[in-house]
Amino acid sequence: VLGRFISHLSEKADLPMAEIRPMDIGSFRDYLVGLGLTKSSVRRDLSFIKKMFSESKNQGVIRENPAQTIGTEGR
Repeated sequence: VLGRFISHLSEKADLPMAEIRPMDIGSFRDYLVGLGLTKSSVRRDLSFIKKMFSESKNQGVIRENPAQTIGTEGR
């Protein structure tokens, strides 16, 4: 999941985590949906990303979790 997320970020992958925005997470969700993944697979992958950002926030690496408000349904 993380590799796919980093690949999807392309040039943003080299930026600090604090530079990742909710629209980047939403774009990743839409990308997963576009790949034809099942809803449960999209939900599982987004859950991993949300937990990663949540833990980073808890540890003080970032101030806000950009994935917190992103739903799993996509376009």
